[in-house]
Amino acid sequence: LGRPRTPGTDFSLSDKPANEQTESDDRRYADIGASVQRVAEEVILELLRYWIEKTKITDIVMAGGVALNSLANGRIQKELNVRLYVHPAAGDSGGSLGAALGYYHEVKKDAHRELLKSPYLGLSYSKDEILRAVRHYPRNNVHEYGDYAEVIEKTAQFISQGKVLGWMQGRFEWGPRALGCRSIIASPTFADMKDRVNRQIKFREPFRPFAPAVLAEVADQYFDLPRTDYDCHPECYMISVCNVKESAKEIIPAIVHVDGTARVQTVYEDINPLYYALIKRVGELTGASVILNTSFNLKGEPIVSSPIDAIQTFEWSEMNHLIMDRVIVDRPDFSAMLQGRLS
Repeated sequence: LGRPRTPGTDFSLSDKPANEQTESDDRRYADIGASVQRVAEEVILELLRYWIEKTKITDIVMAGGVALNSLANGRIQKELNVRLYVHPAAGDSGGSLGAALGYYHEVKKDAHRELLKSPYLGLSYSKDEILRAVRHYPRNNVHEYGDYAEVIEKTAQFISQGKVLGWMQGRFEWGPRALGCRSIIASPTFADMKDRVNRQIKFREPFRPFAPAVLAEVADQYFDLPRTDYDCHPECYMISVCNVKESAKEIIPAIVHVDGTARVQTVYEDINPLYYALIKRVGELTGASVILNTSFNLKGEPIVSSPIDAIQTFEWSEMNHLIMDRVIVDRPDFSAMLQGRLS
C-alpha cells in the first residue's frame, strides 16, 4: 500500500489526473480507503444473501463495529429489501449489554423481549448545575428561561439566521452518534455551512460531511429512504446512508455528500420531543424541516458529556451560542474575560 499517511496532517483531494499524481498525494489514500469500503460492503452483502437464501429469514439484526458502517447498511436495505436492526451502540461499548442480555435470556427462558427505542440513557444535568458551570461568564451573556418553548423559539431563530450552536439537552446518547442531545447544530439551507463548521468549529478535513436530522413524517420529501415501516430502523440512530432527492439538493445543500447521499436521522416526537419541536419550528421559519447535526466535540476530542465539557468546546471553537437545558449562553469577548481574570 505504500508509505502511510502521517496522522493529523492537512488533507486535500487533488484534481490532477491519476497519471500526474505523485506517490504522496492524498488522493491515493482516499482511493485506498474507498476500495476497502467497497470490499467490506460486498463481503457483508454476500454473507447476508447466503443466509437469507438458506434460512428464508428477512429480519436482520447486526452487531459489532462493522454494523455501524452507514454505507453498507444503506445498501443492505436498498438491495436486499430487508428489515434491518442495528443497536445504537453496536460496537464494543454495547458488549456489556449483550453479555447481560445473553445471560438473562439463558436463565429466564420466557423473558419478555422488547426493542431498545431510546438511545438517551446517559447522564443528565440540572439547570442549577449548568448555572454553576457558567458562573464565571458575564451576567449579560447568560440567559435563563422559564420554559422550553422559549428556548425552542430562540434556538430556531438563531438557526434560521445562519448561526452555529452547541446543543446540550437531557441525557447523553449511548453509542457513537450524536442524536440531538449532545450536538452541534445549524441550518443546512446555507450552501457554505459545511465548510464553515468544518473550518471554524470542528477543525477537520474539508471533505467531511454532516448529517441531516429530519422530522420522520416528512423525511421522504427530502430523501430516498429505504423501508421505515417498522420500529427502530437504522435511520433512527443515524447509521444508514441514502440518496438525497434531486428536488432537495438545492434546498439543503450543506448536508449533501459529494455522491449525492446523506446519513439521515429520522426524529420522532415520542422519542425526543424537544429535538422534534426544535426541528419543526425551524421548518416553519426556513421552509425545510431539516437541521444540520454533528457531534458536539472538536477533532480528536470525545463528545461532550457535562456542562464543563460543553463550555470548553464552546470556548475553543467559534460557535455563536451554547444552549444547555433552559440556559442560553451568548458568545462573550473571551479576550476581555481572560484579561479580567489575569488582572
